[in-house]
Amino acid sequence: MDVFLVPTGKTGYAPYCEHADDGHDPASEGAARGWWAGLQAKFRSVLAAVERERLRSLEERAQLRRNWAGRLKARLMRWVAEKVAEQRLLWHLRGRDEACLVYPSDLSEAEATRILKRSFQQDRDAHLRWLVFDSLLLLASGLLAIVPGPNLLAYYFAFRVVGHYLAWHGARHGLGHVRWSGRPSEALARLRRVLTLARRERHEHVALVQAELQLSHLSRFLERMAA
Repeated sequence: MDVFLVPTGKTGYAPYCEHADDGHDPASEGAARGWWAGLQAKFRSVLAAVERERLRSLEERAQLRRNWAGRLKARLMRWVAEKVAEQRLLWHLRGRDEACLVYPSDLSEAEATRILKRSFQQDRDAHLRWLVFDSLLLLASGLLAIVPGPNLLAYYFAFRVVGHYLAWHGARHGLGHVRWSGRPSEALARLRRVLTLARRERHEHVALVQAELQLSHLSRFLERMAA
């Protein structure tokens, strides 16, 4: 598993990985029972809905957005898709014993490793805080169970609770259990210089780096980080 330490500016970095998107269900490990199994089932149903939305044609999406309910659903699906993209690396890191950190060649391996671990420490602490907060809101959303129809709030907070738990666990695993090796990358060092260019100028250069590293969604990731 390769994890790329991607420059997001002159001094900023973010870990990024596409190989983790291998069709593996991040919530399927272990024999879950009871309420946790129910949360995982809701989590998987949300992921399935995001995947169905991704596979829709442009014409189908346009038809669905003709009314306010369709537009609201489209916005929600975009938000969930962004959260999936942000957390998928940590979700899948839980099941790894070894990983390779690909870092800009103008950094030393020791410095790159420190940056990665600092990022994981921040993720671990942030996801734990959100896990506690969203768990309380999930319990509160149970009050709407008496209302007929699907409890959308419960699905929403179930997705957040399971997602934050998996990300928190992945960050802890990456810090304490994964054996990391390193590989310098001139392309990533070049990417840092490219990001200083005007937006129109850097598009072509980012595409070249993306092709060289064989990362299909790197440009989209950089746009999301910039936003």
